[in-house]
Amino acid sequence: MTTQPKTYSFRRGLKVTGKGIVAMARTNLLVIVWVNFFATWFVGGGVLMLMLGSTSILPLLCLLTPIVALTWLFFLTSKFGFSRILGMPRAVPWLVPMAVAIHEFATGTYAGQPDGYYVFLVGFLVINGIATAIDFVDIYRWLAGERAEQFNTGFFDSREDT
Repeated sequence: MTTQPKTYSFRRGLKVTGKGIVAMARTNLLVIVWVNFFATWFVGGGVLMLMLGSTSILPLLCLLTPIVALTWLFFLTSKFGFSRILGMPRAVPWLVPMAVAIHEFATGTYAGQPDGYYVFLVGFLVINGIATAIDFVDIYRWLAGERAEQFNTGFFDSREDT
């Protein structure tokens, strides 16, 4: 095993992430289905709610947060490979939309939103709640020393490919 790179690289991270996604799809199709389900719910639901006239900030956050999350993910992947630390750029940026969703649900401020907003909101809370819990377990496990790649991309084997 070689040491990790000393610098971050968006390009290298994008390449390693792509290899990791392909390896993940070959190994565990259920993970790919899950990721696509929540991505579709968040982004697709956000677009739909905005098109229906939602005045909540949650749908907008569902469109903007993936930009932050993916950018951060590519940089982390470039330095640490396709490892458990990738839970961090997935979980942390989504804490703000989660706080907004919990607030809306707890205070009932979703009441003035378009038809279907309540379903979008509850779905967001459940799906993001599960995903975030899994991500925080991964972050904890990475901090506890589980630093190997979850799906082999060859990141730690050779620098020429990454």
